[in-house]
Formats: sequence, C-alpha cells, structure tokens
Amino acid sequence: MSFIDKNSKEKTPRFIAFVLALSILIAGIVFVFYVNNLTAVLDHDSISYSQCIEKNSWGEIYHAHHLLYNYFKWVVYDLLKTNGYEGRALIVNQTFNAFFGAVGVGILFFTIWYITGSLFLSFVSGIFMMISNGYWYCSTFGGVRVMGTAFLLFTFLLAIIFIYQKSLKHWQNILLVLGIAAANSIAVFCHQTNIMFAAVILVLMVFKKETFLKKTSYLLLYILFFLTIVIGLYWYVGWKVFYCTTWDRYLAWLAGYVNLGIWGEFTDQSLSLSKEGVRALYIGFVEGRVEFYGYKINNYEALNIFVNSIKVILLFFAVFSFLIFKKWKEILAAAAVWLLLYLPFFIWWEPGNLEFWLPLLPLSIILFSLPLGIIWNIAGNKIFKYILRSCLAVLSAAVVLVFANYNYYNLILPKTDPGKNFDKMAMEQLSAVREGPEDLVIIMGWDALRVNLNYYFSQDFISIYWLSTKYKTNSDGFYACISKRISDKIKEKHKVFLHKDVLRAKDFKDINAGYKALEKDSFISFFKDKFELTPVKEGKDNYFYEAKLKTAR
Repeated sequence: MSFIDKNSKEKTPRFIAFVLALSILIAGIVFVFYVNNLTAVLDHDSISYSQCIEKNSWGEIYHAHHLLYNYFKWVVYDLLKTNGYEGRALIVNQTFNAFFGAVGVGILFFTIWYITGSLFLSFVSGIFMMISNGYWYCSTFGGVRVMGTAFLLFTFLLAIIFIYQKSLKHWQNILLVLGIAAANSIAVFCHQTNIMFAAVILVLMVFKKETFLKKTSYLLLYILFFLTIVIGLYWYVGWKVFYCTTWDRYLAWLAGYVNLGIWGEFTDQSLSLSKEGVRALYIGFVEGRVEFYGYKINNYEALNIFVNSIKVILLFFAVFSFLIFKKWKEILAAAAVWLLLYLPFFIWWEPGNLEFWLPLLPLSIILFSLPLGIIWNIAGNKIFKYILRSCLAVLSAAVVLVFANYNYYNLILPKTDPGKNFDKMAMEQLSAVREGPEDLVIIMGWDALRVNLNYYFSQDFISIYWLSTKYKTNSDGFYACISKRISDKIKEKHKVFLHKDVLRAKDFKDINAGYKALEKDSFISFFKDKFELTPVKEGKDNYFYEAKLKTAR
C-alpha cells in the first residue's frame, strides 16, 4: 500500500504551461509590490554602486567579486539615459533589484509546484519569501545578491527538471544541460561565491536515470561549458579591462577583495553573529512593543511564534522522513551539499550580514515544503483528503499571513518612509547651509554617510574611521591632521561642519577595535575644547554643527 496519492495532477505540457503563466503573473504582482515598497533606508553599497555606475568607474562596475552584477545595471542605466532619462542611478538599481527579486519569487512558485504538485503550497511559499525581511530588503535596495539568488533558484529548477522529466529526448537533455551551465555561470557573475553551487548541480545530475555513458557525457558537458563561460569571461575582463598580462597581476585582481583583511575570520562571535544574520533574513526587529491587531507584542514574542512554527514543520519532517527520503532523496542530497558548502563559508566570511545568507532562504523554504507536500498528497478517500488538506491550508495560511502582516506593518512599511532615511535628511540639511564642495564636513565614516556625501555633493570631508586607519598608533598625528584641515579651511573662508555623530562618538567602539590609539573621552573633548560649535538648526532634528576657531580671551 502506498501512502502517497498516485493520482495527483500529471505534469502535462498544457498544465505546465498554465503553471508557468501563473508564475509569471505572480512575479509581475510581486514586482509591483516591491516597486511600491522600495526601502528608503539605504546602506553603503546601495549608494556606492549607484555612484560607480553614474561615473563609469570600470574598476567597480567589473568588480571581481561580482563581475557582471553592476555591469548589468550599468547597461540598463546607459540605455535609459540614451533614451532621455535624466534621473539618478539609485532608483534604477532599486528597480533592477525589485525585478529580479520578483523573478525569484516566480521561480520559487514554479519550483515548489514542480516538486510537491501543490499550487497552494507554492502560493504560500511565494508569499513567505516575498515578505521575508531579508529578501524584501535585498529586492528593494541598491546592493548585490538578489539577482544571483534568483539565478541559483533557476539553475536548481532546471536541474530538477533534468532529473525528473523522463520524457525528454537526448537533444533536449543536452540543451537543458547547457542551460543549467549558463544559468549557474550568471549566478557566479552575480557573486563569486556562487561557484560553490556547481557542486550542488553535480550531485543532482548524478541521480539522472540514464545509461552510464549518457550520464557521464551530461556531467562532462556541464563541467566543460560552465568552466568555459566562467574562466573565459574572467580571463577576458582581466586582460581587456584591467590589463592583467601576468599571472601575479591577474591573481591580485581576482582575489584582491579577499585579501583586504575585512572579511573571512572565525572568531568567538561568529556563531552568535550567524544566528543574528539568519534571524534577520526571515524576521526583523523593531524597537519596543508594537501594536498587532489590538495586541501588544514584542520582538521575542513574534520571533517565538515564528520559531515554534518552524519546530512544528521540523516535527512533520521527522515523522515523514522515510517518505520524504523515498520520494525526494535527490533533493535532500543536493540540499545537504548546499548547506555543507554555504553554511560554514558564510559563518567564516561575514556571519552578521543577512545578504550573505540570502542563497539559503529559498533552500529552507523548499525543505519546509517537503513534509507539507507529503501531507498534501497523502493517500486516502476523498473526504479524508479534503479534511486533511483543509486543515493544512488553514494552518499554513494563518502562519504565513501572521508572519507577513508582522513583517510588513512593523518592519517593511516604516523603512519605506523617506523620513527614516536619516542620511538623506542630513544631506538636505547640509544642502541648505553649505556654500560649496570646498566646505569641509567631518563625519565618523563607519556608516553610509560618507558615500552619501560623495553621491549628492562630491563634498570635501574627513572620515574619522578612514583617518584612524592612517594614524593607527599615532593619536597626536591624528588630531594634528584634523586640526590643520579645519584651520586651513576656515582661513580660506570656507565653512566647516561636524556631523552630530562625531560629538557623541557614534560607532567609536567599532572603530577603536582596530585602532586602539584613540580614547573616546579625549576624542570628544578635542572638538569641544578646540572649536566653537554652533548647531545649524535648533531642536532634535539638527544633524550638523558649524565649527569655528575659538578666539583667545
């Protein structure tokens, strides 16, 4: 006796076309949602990448760590400008990400249906990913990752079609293998770390039910085509754009990002930061208790609801583990490799950054769908199946809708408010008081304010963070440099402004961790004792103080 219903909807060409059309429709709806809910709270990369596209900075456009990601956006921006667009690149970058974020949701919808046969589970899975804190943010800011994640999903989808679709002819399998290699290559060009995904694909392809000779030929074809595209384009860009005429120069360009010393280190904080990064991928935190349909709820209560829901799914996974393994052992094997490669790598690389955990989000949703897919397709009479499916639908929809409402109203919607973009508001205030780019602005420089100054004004500024890297153990030289820069500007009849974060030493702990010559109290006293500081605006909305030399009394 089989526990799985053998009479579930067959994947006929007509029904596949219907689900494909539905996936495209869902992607379109998600795109409209994302475009109307773009984040106004932008990080360093969102601004700096927009700036490099506007300035045709080829060193950043062809960034070795994500070779074509900025190039794709530059092509779109250049095409728009050619046809009369006069706006900035930032909104183009955000819309570009919104498009590929929506495409990723559409691909996930089709993938879950192809695996489980359930349109309902596909729908709730799509909503879950669309409204996840990390996926929404990466789909609406101007940085990296979401396009690569969409292409990872597409590569995975093509691979499971390759191993499960038995009716394909030999030439169709060849085309599919070439498509898998091409999609995986684009994922690598979106982010270098996605080269690890090739191992996931190779594991999946091993499960193809074919003769040994044909299976081997497919594996070799994938490897050769994938390596030809990746190595070929990296070699071409290195030679043509960066003039890498020797191996040493080529490797210096290729691995330059790795050797900066900022990323890639196991510390006693790695696991706790990883936990925080993964949490932020699904659900964000807000200050204090929030109103949720008449109830006051805090972050940990919301997180507990989410975690307990995951525990129930994991319990289902354990109960139905034999059936899941029997039905989807290929997917489980691929998922194991996916986790074994990506999980330790990003714990080592940058554990607290939710962006790097993004490739594991669709994998987790696919794994969550497997026990639910078993329940959905369980054998039995029609009444039993109807009751079981109804209960599953109500419970899963309720959890996803609670999750979606909490994330949207308490996390996403507030971040779409331009009033929450404090860097942009600071730029508007500075614009009203500055006299030109020669005026000097002093900032802490740990956050995105530095790139905002460059993006909106091309302003002369001092970054405390970057200056501290120059005077690592020489605090006297550090203060002398600042003092001279300020004095020279004032003598030249230019204005000098201090951002308010300087006077409260914001992020000083992070800066001081690497450059211990500075002391917080001495740092604050230096500005207050040496200069006359006047707020440019009265009240709590003030961002800057104008600095003048104190006159002798």
